[in-house]
Amino acid sequence: MEDSAKGSISGYLYQFDRAFLLLCDITDENGYISIEKVDDVAVHSENGTIIIAEQDKNSIAETGSTFQDTSKDLWRTIEIWINKIKSSRFNSKTKFYCSTNKKIPKSSLLRFMCENKSSIEIIFNKINEIKKKQEEKLIEFKKKDQKKGAHISKILSLINYALEN
Repeated sequence: MEDSAKGSISGYLYQFDRAFLLLCDITDENGYISIEKVDDVAVHSENGTIIIAEQDKNSIAETGSTFQDTSKDLWRTIEIWINKIKSSRFNSKTKFYCSTNKKIPKSSLLRFMCENKSSIEIIFNKINEIKKKQEEKLIEFKKKDQKKGAHISKILSLINYALEN
């Protein structure tokens, strides 16, 4: 077993890169950036209102992608944002960004949500399609071994939370 922090450190360094880019775009003279305060990176107005909340995922893996339709990262991000909206930490004007160094497929839920901002019903339908596929996958796993499927069950729990809230 290899003990390495290069994955973790690359993720933190990525947040600083993203913070610098967002800082360059601040138009509010007294606006500011935070890292790991309310989100991975956030842009605040002078009065502290959160203008942008950003989740950043950096991967050193040669293959794969982040924020996949069935990734824990995506659904945990949505859960975190829902909780902060419910607690009034974020408001209706907060913009939500997901940033990664990996390609996000054109057919992904994340891209779909960005392209269909005005139609929550269409987004819910897409989420329900993903949920149904995961439920079917879980049933197949359970047929083979009752102990399998913990990861899928966790994702389904997060998807249900998102749909309910």
